[in-house]
Formats: sequence, C-alpha cells, structure tokens
Amino acid sequence: MIPPGALDPTAPAPPRIELPAAELEDETLRLAVARGITLPVARILVARGITGAAVEPFLTPRLDQMHDPLLLADLGRAAARLADAVVAGEAIGIFADYDVDGVTSCALLTELFTACGAPCHRYLPDRLKEGYGLNGHGLELLAEAGCGVVVTVDCGINGRGPAERAKELGLDLIITDHHEVVEPMPDAFAVVNPKRPDSAYPFREICGVGVAFNLAVAVRAVLVERGHFGGRVVPDLKAFLDIVALGTIGDMVPLIDVNRAWVRRGLALINGRGRPGLRALAEVAGLAHKPLTAGQVAFQLAPRINALGRLGDPGGGVALLTTVDFQEAAPLAERCQEENQRRRALEAQILGEAVALAEAAGGAARRAIVVASGRWHPGVIGIVAARLVERYHRPAVVLAVAGERARGSVRSIPGVDIHHVLTGFAGRLESFGGHPYAAGLTVATARIDELADYLHTTLEREVAASWWARTVRVDSLLGFSEVTLRLMEELKRLEPFGMGNREPLFLTRGARLSRLRRIGDGSHLAVAVEEGGTTFPGVWFHAGDRLEALRDAPPLDLIYRLKLDDFHDQLRIQIQ
Repeated sequence: MIPPGALDPTAPAPPRIELPAAELEDETLRLAVARGITLPVARILVARGITGAAVEPFLTPRLDQMHDPLLLADLGRAAARLADAVVAGEAIGIFADYDVDGVTSCALLTELFTACGAPCHRYLPDRLKEGYGLNGHGLELLAEAGCGVVVTVDCGINGRGPAERAKELGLDLIITDHHEVVEPMPDAFAVVNPKRPDSAYPFREICGVGVAFNLAVAVRAVLVERGHFGGRVVPDLKAFLDIVALGTIGDMVPLIDVNRAWVRRGLALINGRGRPGLRALAEVAGLAHKPLTAGQVAFQLAPRINALGRLGDPGGGVALLTTVDFQEAAPLAERCQEENQRRRALEAQILGEAVALAEAAGGAARRAIVVASGRWHPGVIGIVAARLVERYHRPAVVLAVAGERARGSVRSIPGVDIHHVLTGFAGRLESFGGHPYAAGLTVATARIDELADYLHTTLEREVAASWWARTVRVDSLLGFSEVTLRLMEELKRLEPFGMGNREPLFLTRGARLSRLRRIGDGSHLAVAVEEGGTTFPGVWFHAGDRLEALRDAPPLDLIYRLKLDDFHDQLRIQIQ
C-alpha cells in the first residue's frame, strides 16, 4: 500500500502515476457486459490487450493450448536422435546451466530418460571456476562417461567453440536454449531455440525448461510410434509440470500464452505436495501448509534452488527435484536454505558497497549504473544488479573483477533492450549474451570505464528523456464499495501473476487511515483504511518508521493490491 509520491523513498524523484486510458472505457464496458464480469477486471483485460477471442484462453488456460513442438526448428531431428539413443540403450549426456531454469530442465530430462530406460549422465558447470555456458571440459567428461549424444539445456546458443570440441569428441550435440541468438549459430547436430530466425514456433518467450518440455513431448511421441514401451507404462509428462512451473516462474519469462497453461497446472501439482523435493523446500521456506502462488514460488522457492548454483553445487538442486524419498529430500532442502541465507548476507554487503560506488559516480544522473570490485562474489552480482535497477530506475552492470578481466551481470528497465545496446560494444567485450532485460558479459578490467561511458552516451542518445521517469501503472480507480468477494474471485482468474502479467494495482482517492500499529519486526504497519463508509484492514509494508507522521494524516490517495486473507477461518479482504 503506497500513497502516490511515496512509492520509493530512495527514488531520485516521485513516480509518475499512469491511469488507464480514458478512450478504452467504451471497450471496457462492452467486455464487462458481454462476459458478465466486473468493470475493474474488464478494465485490466482491455488495458493488457486481452479482448475478443483472447479472453477465454487467458482466463481459462488449458494444456491443449500448447503449440506443436515440431514448429521449433530442428526439434524433430533432435527428438529422433534421442529416441534412437533410448532404443539402443546409448548413454545420453545432459549439460545444464546452474540456475533454476537449467536445474529444472536437467531434472525433467533426467526423469524422462530414466523412465524410458536410457542411461543418462549430467554435468552442471561450477559458476566460479567455469562461468556460464557450454564448455569443452564438461563435454569431455560426458564423453568419458560413454555418452554418444549430449543435450544442452538453457545454454549453448553462443557455444561455437565447444560445439567444435563436441565434434572432435565424436559427440552428437543437441543444443536447446532460449537466449538471444547471435549469428553464426554453433555447428551442432541440432539447435533448438524459439528465438531462431527460422523458427515457426509462434511464441518466443518460453524459457529453457519450456524448450525441454517440448523436446520431451516429441521424444515420447517418437518412442510411442516405434512401440518402444510395449506393455510398459508410458511416462506421464503432465507429472513434470510442477518443475516446468518452477523453472518458468523462476526464470521470469512472461506468464502469458502457453506459459500460463504450464504454470496454472504446475502450481496445482506443487500445492498437491506430491514431489518430495518441493515439499521439503516449502517446509524450510516456512510454507509447509500454505497454498503457494506464483509469487511465492518466484521469491521463496526459486531463490533457494538458485542459491546452490550461485554459491555451491547446482547438482544438489537436480538431486532435490528428482528424489522420490522425502528423507533424502529434507537435508538437500536444508542445504538450499543455508546457502540462501549466506547469499542474502553477501547480497546485503555487496549492495551497500555498490550503492556507495554508484553515488560517487553520479547516481541517477547517469543513464546506466556501472560498478565494479574485486571483493564481490560473482554468484550474487546478478541479484545486486536487479536491486540497483529497482533503486535507480536505470540499467545496471555489476562486475566482479578478477585480475585483468571482469565478469558482469546486467539488468535493465522495461523498454530498454540492453542486449541490443550491448551489441554495439560487442567487439570490445570478451563475451556476452542474454535477453533484452538481463545479460551476462566478460570484459577486460581496463575497459570498464569505457563500457560505462558507452552505455551512458548510447542510452542518452537513443532513449527519450521521458522514459527515465519512474512510472507506476494503476490498473483501475476503485471505490471501496466496489471491493467485493465477487471481484476477488474474478481477480483470481487472472492468476498466475508475474512477468508479463503483473498483479493489478488499484487507486482509491480520499482514503483515511486509523488504528495504526507496528507489526512483525516493527518495520511494517497494520492499519484500518476507510473510504466512502467502507473499511478494510490493511498492511503497509516498510512503513514502520512513518507511524507517528501518519497518525493524523489527512485523507490520502492510496495505491494498493487486494488480497484475500483467511483470518480465524474466515475469508476477509485485505489491502496491501
């Protein structure tokens, strides 16, 4: 819950409030009448471009909305080669990235190949020693293990050198990835990526585990056609959707199109607590008996899996997700918890140092925040970059320096394609890759200042000044008389919320606060909020230090989210 102008007290200027466009009201009214839904929900749908035939699949995502996997270029070739390996009993290698997307992709294919009776070996690189991406060392180890074919998951699209090494080793290399393609692509047996220019797959924004799931569907189809299973049970791929949901949410891809169907079904499986590893992970996160939302998966479960890859052994995450024994899962989840606590401590320390460096370099006066240090843990700099973006509303590059080279994580703001911007500096980088809003790079330490100047100059020239204003987009003006259980039920149909489908924000004018008190560790406030004769309980996060100033505050214009709270076994509406 936030009053306009106080969204972020550390922001360089108050945010600009963007209200729904008035010219959309006629279409909003037509949709509300046609669908029999409330005006606020109709307003949200129209503002997000969900109208006409798009409304039903959005509100009721189903698995039959999944696109044909064979529309992904090279996927049919990859599936046939893997089916050959399964039938022949040939060992299959999996080379996975160390984040939650790579870990879930690896777990999915491990379970698939095991269920099909094929031996498989996996390799996840050490983040500190090897860095991101496909590498020759891992391929050599998989070849030594007897693999004849290796599948990459969530990495490899820029691995031209390692692809050549795979050929030397006699490996058939199948690259599955979803990061931006930089030509020329690696010379591999197959390259499966929805961002390939020649891909006919209609939705680009699936993540690595989404690509892996499409591959699994195709491999199973080939094996069924060949009669591989005989009288045995055919693997139920729907049972994998809990880990597909975890990877999809954790990788922050837009929760639209087929991602909604996967996540909606996957959340139901997660809340069924059928997978021991996810049940153990929910327990250490303090969520043992609560139905989990996409937000809780994103900010409670996924970071604990990621912590292993950031600071330790990402293979522990695969073991956690694939074990069928809760007694085995419990200590693995506890390890995730310990590493996550260590990650948070490192993050706080590095963030403090990074903010000091950013301020010394000009802070928000710069169009990009670029900070570097030889003291920073490379596994945490991506999170720190995201925190700097939140603080300054600027793209941020955080670099961990090691001698003559620095490895960096890059994050950006909506509307600024940082991957595209970096292509103009690519000739002066040792490596880079990623997405429009998140990238990784390696640069000579001597070029860090040059990189900072390039980003500032390029962004100053190419991005309109108005774009740098922090903006809060309100989905609907709302009077408290409109806040009903019916509205809450309709809002639930808009879930799952996340990237590309953010949780709605509402604006109520002239609200009065009363019964304020500190809660939790004292940093938050419990309040009663009244408008138009209707009062709701509310929670105002991170406002504990404003208690005295707010006791006698005049009526406020509040921006907030709506929550349905189970209070003493009774449903009540709460504003936050």
